[in-house]
Formats: sequence, C-alpha cells, structure tokens
Amino acid sequence: MDNSVTCNDDDEDQGLWIANWGEPTSMTSSKDEISGSYRFKEEKQGAIKEVMNGKFKALVGQLLKSVGVSSSDQGEKSWVDIVTSLSWEATSFLKPDAIGGNAMNPDGYVKVKCIAAGSRSQSQLIKGLVFKKHAAHKHMPTMYKNPRLLLISGVLSHSLNRLSAFDSMDQEKDDLKYKMDRIEICHPNVILVERIISRDIQESILAKRMTLVLDMKLHRLQRVARCTGSPILSCDDLNGQKLRYYDSIYFEKFVEEYDGAVEGGKRFIKTLMFIEGCPTRLGCTILLKGSHSDELKRIKMPKVKVKKLRP
Repeated sequence: MDNSVTCNDDDEDQGLWIANWGEPTSMTSSKDEISGSYRFKEEKQGAIKEVMNGKFKALVGQLLKSVGVSSSDQGEKSWVDIVTSLSWEATSFLKPDAIGGNAMNPDGYVKVKCIAAGSRSQSQLIKGLVFKKHAAHKHMPTMYKNPRLLLISGVLSHSLNRLSAFDSMDQEKDDLKYKMDRIEICHPNVILVERIISRDIQESILAKRMTLVLDMKLHRLQRVARCTGSPILSCDDLNGQKLRYYDSIYFEKFVEEYDGAVEGGKRFIKTLMFIEGCPTRLGCTILLKGSHSDELKRIKMPKVKVKKLRP
C-alpha cells in the first residue's frame, strides 16, 4: 500500500499495484518501444491484479463460511462479492501515514457499522467517519454543508470551586459569558466535546444555532483530529483559532427493520453522525446493511481479519 498521505485520484491503482514494479532500467528514444513497454507492463499488472483479487475473494468466502454466513446470492449480490468489493475500495481510498509504524495495519483506519435495514446492495464505503451519536438537543441543526468543526477536551462547565454562596449567581453568569465568548470567537457550526457540558452552556449553544455532541470520549476525538486535522482544545485554549471546513456533517436516523420490535411494537432506531470530506485519507467507514444485527456482526468479525490479511 502507498505510504503517502497525499493522493492524486488518477494514481490510486498505482498506489496498490505499480509501486512494487519500479521504473524501467534504461531509457529509449523510440516512442513505439516505450509505448509497447508500458502496454506490456499494464497487461502484466492487470493479470496479477486479477489473480490476487481471485485469491482474496476465495479467502473472504472461507472466512464468511467459518462464521456461518452463506455465500449464495439468494437473489441478491452475495456477501462474498460485497465484502470483497468494499475491502478493495477501502484499501484504494486509504493513504495512511507511516509515522508510528501503523502504515500497514488498517485496523485504526477502517471502522465497520452495522445497520439492520435496507438491502445488502446498499452496503457502502463512507469516505469519512461515522459515529453512533446524536445532537445534544432535538432542535439543534442536523445537516451542514461546508461546516466548521470544534473539538473540546474534558468537561465544559462552570468554574465555581472558590465561589461563596453570596456571589455565586453573578459569578456564574460571568463564567457562562466567558466560556460562550471563547467558543463563539472560533465561529464553529458543530462542537464535539469529550465529556459533558453544563445545562446553561448547552442552552446558550442551542440559542446560537450551533450543534453540540456530548460524551465523544478521548479516543474518538483523537480519531476525528487525525482525519480532519483539527486540534483538540480545552476551553482555555480557545483564542479565535481558525477552524477548518469540511464537505458535510450530518445526522441520519435508521429504523432497524430486521431486528425484533421492542415493547409496544416500535422498531429500534439508530442515529449515526457522519463527517465527510476530510482533508486526509486517514479514515473511512464501511456500512453493512440488509440483514439482522446478528448476521451483520458475524460478517463484520471475519472482515476485521480480512483487513489484516490484505496484500
């Protein structure tokens, strides 16, 4: 796999297949010879790719069979074809950084989400990040084009440790204004917070038509930071940093029709947050659809092994 973070879309296949072949050992003045040489190289690379794809597909079939997933199409595209195709697509998209020795281990770069709805042919690769998260308030916006994203570490609440009961109310208002001023100066659209935020600050963020997501946990914030290039900041670090723009951030609800109904006949509803259009190719997400959760999780298990065994 190409270890370069930057990527030209026209060179995606070269990142996988051509890099190992190197350049010609000598130059020739004949255009016909050069053309013939490249045609031969392309044909050879195509043949090798076809063989490797066949071997990889056979491996996928064996792994799915080992967890009791049928390889028959049952009127639809088979799971073997879907898993094979999505794995190749993810590998072609990713351009992991070699720093830290993680370039050949895609586990930290590819995540799999299972949605017990739709058809298996709707399974897809999201060129970005997906989390099982919802906005902190139902009236917050849930869809943005070209948004600005702010990542905040720790807890965002009032600093009242040293306040007396007499002056705490006035001091609380000043503290709320201070924190909101620090946030507003960055002009974010979406704010992801590691832990929690006090109710007053949440209401102020809602009033400013921003979207807040709570309890992201540090490891998720770090993944977002790696893929987006956005720093993780504490409230005291907010000094009008210029935030990056991304293609889109949105939330989508899925009614999991294949799973059993809960008490009262209602279906499970899963809300996912999507972050797409990151400036790096350091993360992507595979959405598996078209079956009940148990089968999708069984498909996901060997897929983790497949990612490790990929050429």
